[in-house]
Amino acid sequence: MAISRQGEFSSLHACIQEAIQSGGLRSLYRGLVPSVIGIVPYSGVDMAVFWTLRARWLETHPNTSKGPSVLTMLGFGAFSSVCGQLASYPMQVNNNSTVMHIVLCSLTLARSLAPHH
Repeated sequence: MAISRQGEFSSLHACIQEAIQSGGLRSLYRGLVPSVIGIVPYSGVDMAVFWTLRARWLETHPNTSKGPSVLTMLGFGAFSSVCGQLASYPMQVNNNSTVMHIVLCSLTLARSLAPHH
């Protein structure tokens, strides 16, 4: 619906139905593999930074039996998440652009091949 002309689809259901009719059920999963691949760098950086920060904190606070406070852990999580986003953002932008191009080309081709009534 986001790439269609205004008023072209009356609902999300109509848009999905059109996609399935023009490209089959498989058309609903276009871009899934690149999206899943894009999760790997984000998760990898996020987890690596988080656990590194936690390990460093534990090294510098050896007499603390409880570990980092909730607020400290929240800070570690926020910072590591930002690092993961910074690492994966360029790939995500490229992925979104590629997926949109494929979808637009597929819909244009399907419409041009469809019999006109």
